[in-house]
Amino acid sequence: MLDVLADPFSVRELSHDGSVTKYLILGDDRSGRAFEVVALTPCDDVLLVIHAMDLRDKYREEYERGRGDEPTT
Repeated sequence: MLDVLADPFSVRELSHDGSVTKYLILGDDRSGRAFEVVALTPCDDVLLVIHAMDLRDKYREEYERGRGDEPTT
């Protein structure tokens, strides 16, 4: 999962509530497995991962665009 954070294909802000911003981060791990990660920035210089799992179909198109591929849908 750290590979996804270090070199993401896509980063999108999901929400912002006061000083906390929630991000969706899409990318591959070292073995090439596609992941989705949701993280919060509760304060400066802190990234708190609250969700990480294999990429779901609902994010596939965004992942492929970020990777530079043509979406398969």
